[in-house]
Amino acid sequence: MANATSQQLAVVDTVARVKLTEFTLSQVVLDIEVGADGRLYVLGTNSLMQISPLTGLSVGPNIGVSVKSGELAINPQRDRLYYADYGISPASLYQIDVTVNPPVVLWESPHGDTSGSNGQDLGISHDGQFISYAAAAGQVGYSIAKYRTSDMQIVGNFNTGAYPREVVYSPDGQRVYTVHTSGNITAWASDTFLSAGTISTIGEPSELAVDKTGNLLFAAAGDALRVYSTGKPSGLNIGDTNRNGRFDPGETWQFRATIPSEPGQHQMVVTARADSPWGEPVIATDTTFYVGVVPGLSIKYAVNGQAADTPTGPEVLVGRNLAWTAAVTNSGGPPLAPFNVVDNLGRTMAPQLKPGLPPGVEINQGDANANGLLDSGETWHFANSGSAGPGPWRHSATVVSLQGIPLTAPNDAYYLGVYDLEVLPNVGGQFLMPLNLPPGVPVIVSDARFEIVNSQLRVKDGISLSITTDQGREVFVRTLEGGHVLHKMVLRVLTDPFAWHNTALPTDVDGDGLVLSRDAAQIITELNALGVHKLFAAVNYGSGRLAFDVNRDGELTPLDALLTIIHLNAGGPGVGSGEGEALTLATNLAAPTIASAPTSAAPLVAWRAATEPLPGAESLSASALVETPSLATWTAPQVSQEILDPLAAWAVTSPWTDAAYSSSEHDELADLFDAIADDLTAALTP
Repeated sequence: MANATSQQLAVVDTVARVKLTEFTLSQVVLDIEVGADGRLYVLGTNSLMQISPLTGLSVGPNIGVSVKSGELAINPQRDRLYYADYGISPASLYQIDVTVNPPVVLWESPHGDTSGSNGQDLGISHDGQFISYAAAAGQVGYSIAKYRTSDMQIVGNFNTGAYPREVVYSPDGQRVYTVHTSGNITAWASDTFLSAGTISTIGEPSELAVDKTGNLLFAAAGDALRVYSTGKPSGLNIGDTNRNGRFDPGETWQFRATIPSEPGQHQMVVTARADSPWGEPVIATDTTFYVGVVPGLSIKYAVNGQAADTPTGPEVLVGRNLAWTAAVTNSGGPPLAPFNVVDNLGRTMAPQLKPGLPPGVEINQGDANANGLLDSGETWHFANSGSAGPGPWRHSATVVSLQGIPLTAPNDAYYLGVYDLEVLPNVGGQFLMPLNLPPGVPVIVSDARFEIVNSQLRVKDGISLSITTDQGREVFVRTLEGGHVLHKMVLRVLTDPFAWHNTALPTDVDGDGLVLSRDAAQIITELNALGVHKLFAAVNYGSGRLAFDVNRDGELTPLDALLTIIHLNAGGPGVGSGEGEALTLATNLAAPTIASAPTSAAPLVAWRAATEPLPGAESLSASALVETPSLATWTAPQVSQEILDPLAAWAVTSPWTDAAYSSSEHDELADLFDAIADDLTAALTP
């Protein structure tokens, strides 16, 4: 040992704690390390010497490094010696091979920002794999570099801030402790280089050390030596705050157990037992649950071909069809027996089968070897459908066994149901759209000309809309706090309530100047998608306007398609070449529900609300037209889907029906269509 102020070097028996001998060297001794053969590597004021601990004489030439002042460190194998030169600029670090004599310098830190200047302290990990050199001017800014000793490359930096002074590694290498300013010691996670907290100190420590257990940190400051707890777990329970090994009042002790998990929902009961001071047993129990999933099994849920696994997902027009798909992949687990995919509504999704299978044979299109098992590397596909409701929605799907045991965690898919409105100018005060709003949640409208009254969106009194300035404008309804989009409307301002009619050639639906079979097909497609509805102030789902209103009655009905077919079969004006052959019509339209309430002079407003199909139903929709200026008693149908948090607990009802509304006129048209229908698709096929 030495005191760094004299030329004296003492050899001490650390077991007996007695001085064995003492030598006087030619230089002031700054630091000492012991080599593999017991020789001493002694850092003097102007050279790095090799000294015998028995005689105090040199046992080899001085090591060839430039010495001013500094510090030494040696690895546990004692084959690599490190010298930190405290030079003002630069602060050099050397790696020296001491397995040979004379020792050889293997590496010297390059001059520049990575070396820093004004060296302060050298710290090496207990396994010798890493070393750090604190320099007050920092390395790559005010930080301490962590060098990997196998190649002396910097693997990361502890960003201490000005000015790095001390560094030491914990025995397990998991923590690094640094000093850069007075009043605290900073702990770091050595693998992530993130701060693990600070320890408040009195003054600025000039030296740090960690005991071999890693539990205690020693800090020398001035003439005081202070001891701090590192927070490393000991044999005592983490909840034993007074560290007396007894479960005292007010304490909470923590325990952990590990058991193999099994697929499905499981319940675990945990019992804690202790003895009171009077020898009586004290028992407490608690119950917990978990869902075990199959290793390597995953599910990816998607809507309309998009993963949409984060809110709010893709925008889908309200009432449009939703195609839910699930891809189930086995990425290395055992083959999985037949299973189901169930959505959050309890509906079993339909497997997507390989084409061309004989009747009664079901093989998923992802079953590559057709063995009926989801083998490693296979992805099976499933599908379901629904219709879009307004606002933000979340769906989920889970893989379950045939006995209903969950095999995966649910996977989510989101979408945002939006409206695409068409309104007339000068409609101030008229209702435009019903809104499904969660009860008690304050909302705001992005356009000040609109207001919400009784959960209905309308233009304020005295406000006019302009086709030149308002066409295509978006109107958002958002929650007041958090800004979640509940509805998004795109304005389509009309000047003519019968803009859906082609006055020049009524049966020319697409406006190309000819009456072709596709004109009838376009009407039928729209009917199958949306049902019978008013075209005045109605939802426009087309990319461009089609003249669906052949008879100019302001509605889209089967009669519009029938008149077009009659015109085609009769070879009337505008019929294209080859389009005069007889056509028939088939449609899957259900009998629509039309309001029979008394009409008034007020402008008509068309309402559309789509509902989710009930479990087991092929396809259900609710479409209603209300012809009355007062809608205070009208209740919009709700969509039976899971609402996006935090807008939970929305009402879920069945599709809206009312016996007061009849559809006899359209029932007759449907009967007429049934009478003449064979298959329009077959008739249109060349």
